[in-house]
Amino acid sequence: MHPVFLAVDRFFATQQFEEALQVARLVFDPTIDIEGTTSKGPEGSSSQSCWRSPPFLEMANDITQSGNSTVDLKKLTEEMELAILERRSHGGLVHATARGRPQAYMKWIVMKYAEILIAAGDVHFRKGTLESLPLATQRYVEAAHVLGPKPPKVP
Repeated sequence: MHPVFLAVDRFFATQQFEEALQVARLVFDPTIDIEGTTSKGPEGSSSQSCWRSPPFLEMANDITQSGNSTVDLKKLTEEMELAILERRSHGGLVHATARGRPQAYMKWIVMKYAEILIAAGDVHFRKGTLESLPLATQRYVEAAHVLGPKPPKVP
């Protein structure tokens, strides 16, 4: 996974947005037609998701099936203690801590994908031509679909 993440980050840093999106789609591809072309699993749920990497695909399926309805506090406490020990023993190595939490990598790639779309939209928008404005709008709409609806405000 790390070479893919590094390539995405480098392409983004050099403003090669199309290449960054191509590489990111090796792991996360929200353009897959989940509802229309994939097979349906039990209870009508889709048996595939936008994750193309097998470890992330399995994790996404587990989360979807379990529904995250029950939280085992004892297990969560043990995992947190292990993460703290890992962080203390490897100080500056953030990947040492994240290795135990693959969800962190999943969140990173989703946010980086949206960031790339927004930056590509900004480049098209700054051109200000009649041809580039619809391209910018398309990128912004894609980013909005990736990020999903706005969370509710907490009073």
